[in-house]
Amino acid sequence: MFIPSISQAINYSPFTVTPETPIEDVVIYMSSTGASCILIVESSSPSNVVKTPPESDRATEFQNLSNDSKFQDTRLQSLGMIVGIFTERDLVQLVSISASLSGFPIAQIMIRSIITARISEIPDIFALLAILEKYQISHLPIVDESEELIGLVTTHSLIFDWPQKKNKSLNFIANRQREASINKNGTKVASQRQELEAHNNAQKITFDSSLTLPTNLIQINQLEQIPESQIIKASSSLSIRQITQLMFTHNISYILITEAQENPFQNHKSTKILGTISSRDIVQLQALKIDFNKTKAETVCNTLPVLVRSQASLEVALGLMKKSYYLLPLIVQTPTGKTVNIITTTKIIQQILLPKSLYQSLTRFHNYIKETSIQLQKNDEKLKKSAIERENLEKIHLKTAESTVIAIEGNQDGVWDWNIKTNEIFYSSQWKKMLGYRDDEISHKIDEWLNRIHPKDINKISVAIQEHLAKKSLSYRIEYRIKRKDHSFIWVLDRGKALWESGTPVRMVGSLIDITQSKETEIKLKYQVQQYAEIINNIQEIVLKTDATGDLIFLNETWEKITGFTCENSLGRNYLEFIHPEDRNKLNYAAENTEENENIDLVASNKKLVSIN
Repeated sequence: MFIPSISQAINYSPFTVTPETPIEDVVIYMSSTGASCILIVESSSPSNVVKTPPESDRATEFQNLSNDSKFQDTRLQSLGMIVGIFTERDLVQLVSISASLSGFPIAQIMIRSIITARISEIPDIFALLAILEKYQISHLPIVDESEELIGLVTTHSLIFDWPQKKNKSLNFIANRQREASINKNGTKVASQRQELEAHNNAQKITFDSSLTLPTNLIQINQLEQIPESQIIKASSSLSIRQITQLMFTHNISYILITEAQENPFQNHKSTKILGTISSRDIVQLQALKIDFNKTKAETVCNTLPVLVRSQASLEVALGLMKKSYYLLPLIVQTPTGKTVNIITTTKIIQQILLPKSLYQSLTRFHNYIKETSIQLQKNDEKLKKSAIERENLEKIHLKTAESTVIAIEGNQDGVWDWNIKTNEIFYSSQWKKMLGYRDDEISHKIDEWLNRIHPKDINKISVAIQEHLAKKSLSYRIEYRIKRKDHSFIWVLDRGKALWESGTPVRMVGSLIDITQSKETEIKLKYQVQQYAEIINNIQEIVLKTDATGDLIFLNETWEKITGFTCENSLGRNYLEFIHPEDRNKLNYAAENTEENENIDLVASNKKLVSIN
């Protein structure tokens, strides 16, 4: 799973309107664009005032807004001082009490107490998630040092296919703000089209590094289950108005729509989940001016609920969510069919980077590395055994031409025989087949081999051969990449030995083995280890691991920041040495009762106590 950097997570062109914008237009904006919120900014110049068409023309215009991306660009507002916000949840609350949503500007109902964050105060993705978790919000406007709006972060913006998303440049933002300060008198106002062109041509910037988590090693049951009181089921016969009232009362964004059905094997009725209704659906229904009192839930709910088992991996869950463009939640059920959780994009991104989830993922990853290492060791033993067998065959091969034919026919690896005097090489049929060629497509010239070696590997191969021919090594052995007929590269293990006459090498025989699969596994393993090391060191809490005797065998970098002791000097020492004597019994009790969190005092390097939880 790709976890974006701060710069990638920010939407630098959020949907904004001015306080004078009619509420009807705001609702249609949210419905047609899929925005989960609208930001209200001050109208500092005529260029960012929304021109509202007559009522009769609005439907046509907003239909164009959805279908014409160029038209949509012209509706984007210049960024300025943010004065309010209006979200899906705010709309649900108003609809639940039958409030009229027409005939007045958004300024009358927008939320004025806005939680914002300065971009300089968000060093990494963990700090960003901490703000969202602290205030229990899903939308966070990002401002600069002058409290001017820069962009918007939502929980949805953290989960999509970010490797394809373009980063936006701070140079563009700074230029736009300089223009805004010059244009207070309206003398030099840049058009929105010019701003967007500058935006698209901006250089790529990053505030921090993105992360990649192995979703196949993370299970859904690692995510904290929401309380049963938050899994709300409603009859399909309820009206949409009643559905909105349930959403507002329980402060949730999704309602499971069910219907009763007869159970032929039992004397009671069971319920079947028909689908879900979300706050996003309520926005769209309001834009269409549907009668919420007369319309039933069964007519508008999503009729294909996305079900997943609790034992499934996060990789499976994200694949299912992607099919619905991340708009529908996942309904997590046990093998018996009991609904135990509802997973949304918000839930995934907020919980998967919590220390507890990361520790569980790290444990699974450790086991995965261990299992993979064992498998690699077994493969290496097989290669060694195969090498011994090939060496025996090669000895026989060197005696007579007849034994050469026998060895080649009985070996599934690619055998080669280099006549150093004539500089010609015999390539076996299997050698040619390994590279995708027929027997008649490769001659006995040495260039048939040299010209297919990866450019970055040719030097190390030359060194290895020269060292062996100079008797600096007992045998020739090297791993490198070689090009196939289809122009793809494979990893091979090349082994051989030279034959000398009067101290001069005259012949060299060896074999080629395809090791692409094990090599790619090794490279992937190294990359994942590096990624997990970065994640653990970014956690602002101490992560440690001990052996069976309590001696420290792993510490993240936060250890030194909190205690003052270096990781190098702390590893190998018993962790109880760092615990205050009065807290050691408390620590043992906490370890046996993991549900209770107690503060423990560490003795820092300056002899002062550091309290941890």
